[in-house]
Amino acid sequence: MAKQGKIAAKHITQISSLKASNLKLTQGLEEALEKVNQSKEQIEELYNTMEISKVSHEHEKIKLQETIAQQTKLIDFLQAKVEGLEKKKKRFFGNKSRETGSSTIPLQWRELEGMLERERTKCRRLQEQLDKSRAEVMACKTDIGHISKIHGDLENTSHLSVIPTSPKSRAVLSALALSPGVNINNSTDSPATFITKETASVYRKPQGQRMHHNIPHRFQEVLTMRGTKCAACLDSIHFGRIASRCLECEVTCHIKCSTSLPSTCCLPSGYVQHFTDTLKKKNSNKSQHRPSLKVTFADNSSEMTADVTQGWVKLPRSGKQGWEKHYLRLENRTLFILDKENIQSTSATDSINLCPVDGEVLVTSAVSATDLIGTAKTDLPYVLKIESFPHTTCWPPRCLYIMVPSFAEKQMWVSALESVVKTNEKVKDEEHLGSSILHLEGENRLDINCTCQLNDNLILVGAMEGLYTVDILAEPSHSLQTKIDGVPSVYQVAVLEKLNVVLLITGEERKLKMLELTTLNRWVKGDKMTVNEEMTALQPVSEIEACHLFGISEDANSVCAATSNTVFLLKWNIGLHTFCLRKEIKTAEPCSCIHFTTNSVIFGADKFFELDLKDHSVEEFLDVSDTSLAFLAYGASQLRSFPVSILQVASEEYLLCFHELGVFVDSFGKRSRKEDMKWTRLPLAFAYRAPYLFVIHFNSVEVVEIRPQQSTEMGAHTFLEVANPRYLGPAMFIGSVYISSSHDNQMEILCVQGKLTAISQQDVTVTVDRNPSSVSSSSEESDGTEFSFTPSVIQSLDADLSELSEVSSSASLP
Repeated sequence: MAKQGKIAAKHITQISSLKASNLKLTQGLEEALEKVNQSKEQIEELYNTMEISKVSHEHEKIKLQETIAQQTKLIDFLQAKVEGLEKKKKRFFGNKSRETGSSTIPLQWRELEGMLERERTKCRRLQEQLDKSRAEVMACKTDIGHISKIHGDLENTSHLSVIPTSPKSRAVLSALALSPGVNINNSTDSPATFITKETASVYRKPQGQRMHHNIPHRFQEVLTMRGTKCAACLDSIHFGRIASRCLECEVTCHIKCSTSLPSTCCLPSGYVQHFTDTLKKKNSNKSQHRPSLKVTFADNSSEMTADVTQGWVKLPRSGKQGWEKHYLRLENRTLFILDKENIQSTSATDSINLCPVDGEVLVTSAVSATDLIGTAKTDLPYVLKIESFPHTTCWPPRCLYIMVPSFAEKQMWVSALESVVKTNEKVKDEEHLGSSILHLEGENRLDINCTCQLNDNLILVGAMEGLYTVDILAEPSHSLQTKIDGVPSVYQVAVLEKLNVVLLITGEERKLKMLELTTLNRWVKGDKMTVNEEMTALQPVSEIEACHLFGISEDANSVCAATSNTVFLLKWNIGLHTFCLRKEIKTAEPCSCIHFTTNSVIFGADKFFELDLKDHSVEEFLDVSDTSLAFLAYGASQLRSFPVSILQVASEEYLLCFHELGVFVDSFGKRSRKEDMKWTRLPLAFAYRAPYLFVIHFNSVEVVEIRPQQSTEMGAHTFLEVANPRYLGPAMFIGSVYISSSHDNQMEILCVQGKLTAISQQDVTVTVDRNPSSVSSSSEESDGTEFSFTPSVIQSLDADLSELSEVSSSASLP
């Protein structure tokens, strides 16, 4: 009994101690929760402070932009005055007064230019502060997410899949985000209605079944490594520009458009499909007719059904500046322009046939500031364009600009118009074009970034999955060689045979690294290497990280590399056997293009600059004294129109490509041709392989033959419809490039070769079929223009060899 008493007392003591420890743990948890709540309140206060500072920065930025615009107008006015004085003095005093008469006014112009530069510096500082504030806000949001996850408020979203926000699915996604405000009746007479935030409050509580998905995107500002389309305004986002990308679903848009996207982050594809099927079942009647799915936007301004798309828009006034309201109705492949809503299409004031028999219609989802000069910058993202090109000369081409109230309605109109225009594509004269270089399907697909010629039959393929080699003489199904071990994701690669090295941008950090060419050849042959050899094979170059672009001089002794805000000039050191840093240049915008000349480097950031290779001085490349280039020198950057590419089309002539147009200049930055090049569609990338200019668009490749400067004839012009094209690099054949195309869970590398021998200057559109071995032409006649993929690599080699043999034989004749 005594023992049992002792044991019981011992157990009681342990229980009491456990209770005390549990009490202490409870108190500790309560204190921790209080601290978490306090930190959460502090973060919310900090977030509110950041929002206030963000608004103030925006106001300051707008004020500075207005000041800069006024000063730009003043500079143009003073330049016009100077030109007038020069002409008057030349008239009265002859040519000598040109040198002495312009000595006083340029001093004022220089002072104004200095003031403008100071204002731009202040604007850059404010932009940097705004970027820092955005980064702090993003960090606060991340902290709030982690705190909510501790409390158990954050749901597990690992099972969600990525949904592409295409124009056709935008209406369904917008409706799904606001579905609790959508009334889905069991009645088959009234169709379901999709509404926006402006009209959601007027609807009563929904009855019956409903679905809801309202997860906002987690945007982060990133540097775009390839050209793409904004998911909101449908305008292009060029390579090397800063954009907003969701950390979860990776949807990309402009920074200013990020607030306009619906809250559909990580929405499963099955979720959208089930929601659409539910609406179709609710709206289908007993007679098994086609379901009448109806989309209605805010204030009943626009609506879309299976047969008719209609709504209120704004059109330019005829012969006057400004816009006026009209009612558009798309019915039976014809766009009717009406003055009132509830009237018949026969009473339309004007109409456009979207499927003409003797013409073509092009729908452009965005326009540039140069197309509509008098339009406010805030209205340009809401404008789309319809162009009609008759095949005959009896009728002139027609262009119609349409301004819509919101991005959602723009998505609706672009989707409806494009679907109608695509039905006009006629398949005629199919021609077998042979095999492509590489064709992959399903899980074997690669996300390819670039290509580079390794030898006569092998090309290097840089992809997000690593570095590969492709045999261009083999069949497409057997052309992919083994993956090169030890090399992570590759964004750009170049072979420097003179130095026996390979330069590439690789890894998640996008480091600039160097690889011995002999080592690469051993990897290609399949020779086994030790672990130490694989680890030391890739050597870093000057510790450059976050690199997105580099260029190489012709003698391979100089390299120019670019990051988001810096341009580095590197030169080869024979003793160290590596590239060493020689010059570091800060830029206001990311560098988008680099081109080496004999004595300098031309690169594009917010403007085109020229870096002297001898004294390392930097100056603007465009000649500011040329009044025809004043807009590109001063006003283009203010309209967010930055350089896209620089191409050398002759020994002393360059083509400077902007978002809206291209300008020909000489080696001194002066205009060499009067005519500018206009892009008929939204360009993403440019490439030049003499004498052809390749312009990569969203779903097509435009090819323009550039004639010599002295020629008076226009070069041939061709369009090649390709699904999701991406420029990879120049091909080894004359006048050809490599591009990749992805569609229907397939990916292929295609060698596009331009052989433009037409005498007439009519446009020809060639359409690539879903089958990579077939092609169709949408023109009524061939008109003699040939532009196609290479029928086979061997035939291209034979053609090039025959051309070279003819040239050599003609040269050997006396």
